[in-house]
Amino acid sequence: MSEVVVIGLGQLGRVFAGGFLRSGHVVVPVTRNDDMSTVARAHPEPALVLIAVAENDLHPVLAAIPGAWRSRIALIQNELLPHDWERYRYTEPTVISVWFEKKKGTDAKPLIASPVAGPGAGLLCRGLNSIGLPCREIAPGDTLRFELVRKNVYILTTNIAGLKTGGTLTGTSTLTGTSTLTGTSTLTGTSTLTGTSTLTGTSTLTGTSTLTGTSTVSELWSQHEAFARQVANEVIDIQDALTGVTHDRDALIAGMLEAFAADPAHACTGRSAPARLKRALAHADAFSLAVPTLRALAA
Repeated sequence: MSEVVVIGLGQLGRVFAGGFLRSGHVVVPVTRNDDMSTVARAHPEPALVLIAVAENDLHPVLAAIPGAWRSRIALIQNELLPHDWERYRYTEPTVISVWFEKKKGTDAKPLIASPVAGPGAGLLCRGLNSIGLPCREIAPGDTLRFELVRKNVYILTTNIAGLKTGGTLTGTSTLTGTSTLTGTSTLTGTSTLTGTSTLTGTSTLTGTSTLTGTSTVSELWSQHEAFARQVANEVIDIQDALTGVTHDRDALIAGMLEAFAADPAHACTGRSAPARLKRALAHADAFSLAVPTLRALAA
């Protein structure tokens, strides 16, 4: 049986590993405590090397991939674009835009079929299909880039717009600077803010903190479509600048709405939303983009 290396065994990494096992492969796990060069010497010719680390850990891993594995990598991260792998001189990685969600203690839940391109596309799709997760092979190049941008528009629009319209923050959540929660915002535990509620200065939410109000993608679009479109268009401005390509905005919005329709109860925002807004603004600054709606949310 052929081997598949999985770097990172978080929620998504374990889903993919399960699919590879079910479809007849031997899975070689690599954790943050393992030395990749040592593992590569023991397993120099895997069928695929899936990099399933978190977005913030991707670039150090790409820089450190052993030479024997470079032609075999597969990428799964959100906010991924071609420049992320091209800067490290990867020419044809396998790339999947993941359209299923996996939370701790729950089964993976697909929204739509996940598109995948590259030499390992068939292997990835067979693995996901074996565990009931739909997948479709697509062409690399322009088609792949569009699908990555489409997912970025979905992720960034829902998370960033949800900072204003509502959503769910779990774990330990911190709002720094001048932070404003509008609508009906509830902090569970000892503190409840109702009506239009503003936290100023340095505001910290600890424990499990929940923002209620407009919290689903269906409600975002039905009740705040104009605002959501403003956010989406500014996100597309950033994606166009990052890729050097002017994308079909109507097609990207339609693609986002297809995902909304597939899971209308999907929460708009989560713990990563403030970090996603911060990254988006950093990109906007790098390209001198105005993005007034995004800047107002961060003010």
